[in-house]
Amino acid sequence: MGLRVRIAATALAVTASAALLATSAIDGSSAALAHEDRGTTATGDGATPLFTFKFHVHRDSDGRPSGYFTAAGVGPTGALIAPQGPVTCVEFDGNKVGFLYPLEDKTRPALLRDSGTAIMITAQDNGDGHLDTMGFLGPLPTSAFPGCKPTLTTMPVTSGNIDIH
Repeated sequence: MGLRVRIAATALAVTASAALLATSAIDGSSAALAHEDRGTTATGDGATPLFTFKFHVHRDSDGRPSGYFTAAGVGPTGALIAPQGPVTCVEFDGNKVGFLYPLEDKTRPALLRDSGTAIMITAQDNGDGHLDTMGFLGPLPTSAFPGCKPTLTTMPVTSGNIDIH
């Protein structure tokens, strides 16, 4: 196994482990915001301790999702891990949005080149003066996701903003 493949495999394992830990921790969000209906569009641009990101997602009045997500690992992993793809599922729940995006072929890590994989993102808009948060699960086979209902968000958005409207 070549050095680049081992580095990619290690970075993928670290990222996946961090995601599982992040999404399994207790969510410290405001319960008061969780049930307020905010709309059907969400945008985000910023960074967490693990990755930089940019997204715009929307759910049409007939329920059809649209949008796009891009990310890059922070530090040296950014050159190897830069998933992106079109949004295929989106659900809103108050100040949270959950969305699923299958990884475009050119952005899959080397170990996942031949498989249909997706990442589930949950983003939370905590309002002005409060840190927004994110969580993710994957990459996993697309069939592992029965939907895209928002889940836990434990990674702080250390720069940038998430807006649900």
